[in-house]
Amino acid sequence: PGLNAIGYTGSDGTQISSLLDPLGSGVISASRFDAATQNWQTFVPGAPTFANTLNDLERLDVIFIRLGGASQRLGVPEVLP
Repeated sequence: PGLNAIGYTGSDGTQISSLLDPLGSGVISASRFDAATQNWQTFVPGAPTFANTLNDLERLDVIFIRLGGASQRLGVPEVLP
């Protein structure tokens, strides 16, 4: 539980919602810093679409996932460049 930094090594264009689905209701939010725009992008499950600015992930993104409840394990198959 708490804030977890994860280096994403999966496929480009993966939807954050599908990546986080296995974690269920334990997901509070996910964020990524966009260096190009110098802004944070955020995804909150259940929030309106217009409020979620983080939708897709690119390989090697670093995302910060805030979890509540019991510890969980998230496995992502690595994709070779």
